Amino acid sequence: FFFFFTGMFVPKNHSYKNMAAKTVQYFFFFFLFLSATLQLAGQTVHNSMAADTLEIRKLLQHSSLLVKSRPGEAIGPAQKAAAKAEAIENPALMGESYLALGYCLLQKGEYSTALRWFEKARPLLAKNDILLGAALKYMGDCYSVRGYIRQSFDHYREAAPLLRSTGQMQLL
Repeated sequence: FFFFFTGMFVPKNHSYKNMAAKTVQYFFFFFLFLSATLQLAGQTVHNSMAADTLEIRKLLQHSSLLVKSRPGEAIGPAQKAAAKAEAIENPALMGESYLALGYCLLQKGEYSTALRWFEKARPLLAKNDILLGAALKYMGDCYSVRGYIRQSFDHYREAAPLLRSTGQMQLL
């Protein structure tokens, strides 16, 4: 069928053998062009993701520098980082961004909102004991301030082994 179809475009004096060789040659160059195009597109996507990751890291760093002295101003960069992490669908960065946003809100005194962000971050940080331990400790702080002693104790008890094993004793 294929040779019949391509035969419509081949002059009468060419043989099917010559036509088959030309067809293979055309397909070779087409696939070479296609693979080069896809490779360039892949590099563009990879470079874009790397740039987004770098921008998220910068926003998180900016937020962490502001959080102790001006927690209200630190919320903005943390929110931008969370939005960018969601846009590129990176669970690890989403978890870090949610944790940073929750910590900014905790420092500002918005405990119930902070607790919601920590709850959102918790499943995303399951593979990162350092950040998970901090998130659990901060959740305990939110519950403690709001007077929920049992929930506070449960979160502290869950956070303690993670904080000890990762060398974050200053948080205990």
